[in-house]
Amino acid sequence: MTMKRSTYIIHVDKSHMPKVFSSYQNWYSSTIDSMKFLSPQQSQPSLLYIYDKVFHGFSAVLTLDEVEALKKTPGFIFASRDKILTLQTTHTPKFLSLGASVGLWNASSYGKDIIIGVIDSGVWPESPSFNDKGMSTKLPAKWKGSCEGGHDFNSSMCNSKIIGARFFNEALKEATNHRRGFLIIDTARDDTGHGTQVAAIAAGNYVDDVSYFGYAKGTAAGIAPHARLAIYKVSWNDTSHAADIINGIEKAINDGVDVISISLSSDDIPIYENAIAIASFSAMEKGILVVASAGNHGPAHGTVRNGFPWVLTVTASTIDRRFSGTAIFGNGLSIVGWSLFPGEFQLQDLRLVYSTTLSSCTSLEQHEVPDGIILCNLGRLNDQIDSIVKSNMLGAILVFDDLKFSEIMKFPCPSVLISSKEAEIVMEDIKSTTFSTVSFTSILKPDVMAPGSLVLTASIPSKPASRIGLHRDLYSDYVISSGTSNASPHVAGVAALLKATHPKWSPTAILSAIVTTASSSITLAIQSKTLLKSVNLLHLSPWDQVKFRRIVTNVGESRTTYEAFVVAPKGSTVVISPKKLVFQKKYEQHSYNLTVRYKGNSNCEAFFGALVWIDENRKYKVRSPIVISPTRF
Repeated sequence: MTMKRSTYIIHVDKSHMPKVFSSYQNWYSSTIDSMKFLSPQQSQPSLLYIYDKVFHGFSAVLTLDEVEALKKTPGFIFASRDKILTLQTTHTPKFLSLGASVGLWNASSYGKDIIIGVIDSGVWPESPSFNDKGMSTKLPAKWKGSCEGGHDFNSSMCNSKIIGARFFNEALKEATNHRRGFLIIDTARDDTGHGTQVAAIAAGNYVDDVSYFGYAKGTAAGIAPHARLAIYKVSWNDTSHAADIINGIEKAINDGVDVISISLSSDDIPIYENAIAIASFSAMEKGILVVASAGNHGPAHGTVRNGFPWVLTVTASTIDRRFSGTAIFGNGLSIVGWSLFPGEFQLQDLRLVYSTTLSSCTSLEQHEVPDGIILCNLGRLNDQIDSIVKSNMLGAILVFDDLKFSEIMKFPCPSVLISSKEAEIVMEDIKSTTFSTVSFTSILKPDVMAPGSLVLTASIPSKPASRIGLHRDLYSDYVISSGTSNASPHVAGVAALLKATHPKWSPTAILSAIVTTASSSITLAIQSKTLLKSVNLLHLSPWDQVKFRRIVTNVGESRTTYEAFVVAPKGSTVVISPKKLVFQKKYEQHSYNLTVRYKGNSNCEAFFGALVWIDENRKYKVRSPIVISPTRF
């Protein structure tokens, strides 16, 4: 009977290495070789990666019998099966108050010589965002990495901006070696655009006069424009394996990165088996801050990913930007709606199509559809857009009343979103004439918003960014993107600026500085994505009193006094002792106690509050969120 082989991640106590072996490589290789007698008639076990920085151990292709045999070998701690993880960007530096003359850009020399390791889908090195203008050709002395590249990516494509590029796919190859049509090419080149977007947000250099077909026109720049980038490709065709990711982080630690940005996440699995949890803890121990995305599964409870205490977990909010499109009808009616239609490609006087058969805008590809713009009934927007793209329709007018979610949607075809009431006006026009026409144009207009949605970022020009009809694909070096994958590298860039300004700060100090000084004006946006990670997250049954002790460090002026102000979460009382902290010198530490008592509520809702320390001159505010997430017993 043939047993199925899978990739397993093995944790080992290295102190048990027998003296007969000269290295861990020899020890682990010999251990795997000893498994071969268990299955002489089938494919043999094989060693994939050896880990020493994130934890001690290795990953290997094994059967369950071989894993059971491994448990009896010296130093074995535990084994976990490899898991698949999922991928989770002009204006945002200004939105974050980064200015040329004051603030973190000036203080950090734009993140000079800080190395950001991006664990993602690779990079498109030719993107203008990765130019190295204004950057020193002398690399940081701590850098030990290399530019491996691979197919269609040679070492000469690295520069003073992208200083390293590696790829990791052994576990992915093992998992897909019998799957037809799944091609894995050994290269650090980005095949989806995701890694390129993340890298450009975190540390893209200045590029003048860029836009997405006219939208968000201006100068593009990452959050830390003079930081270095080290690329670790662990994802192919949106598929990533834990064993590959662990080795990517292993190499990033060994190469000497300062900050790791990872916009990947896994489903809810035990923390001791979670690749990102394990590897990021080791990175933090070695002085590297890991910034990770919270996932895009909110706003229900328990949907946040990468919520580990030692990781800076980032959710997505909006920015003060909104993109509008105008539908101009033949009778002179003009309606401004939501759109990311490529504004440089105008559609003029096209037939407006409406019929009871077609205007559900589902399965359009199964019908003969006339050329023109179709008016869709209210329906499932994503399904309608997908059907329109597959059909020969040139574009669509879509009806959608909940516009607050529209910025997270993708529009790969010419389309404008209007409300139900506006759709009724359009219907009257259709009824009053035998041949209605419509034209599309765009208005580049910022309105309301805060960083994760509608971000202009670099992408790969080999992948269509939009489409008009079946046969006209549109390409762009820059795209408008939304999601926590875009939010996370913003914070990684900020962390790089802080590290450049305060080289001796630890990962936890940087994390604390970012969290406690973040503006509370985006609280509602954060809550809408269900924030389950904060400085103080309490899980309380009714009337179960909890006490915390916290230590704070003065990194500001030498002699100063801070006073505590508390906004207690609904249904609770919060007591702070002492209420004043008096510092006599810089880097002096004091402690305080926080006691929370919760009254309970029948709906088990989460409630939000904060502890804010304000200095005597009202110059500084240090805010720690307090979140109560009750549980029933």
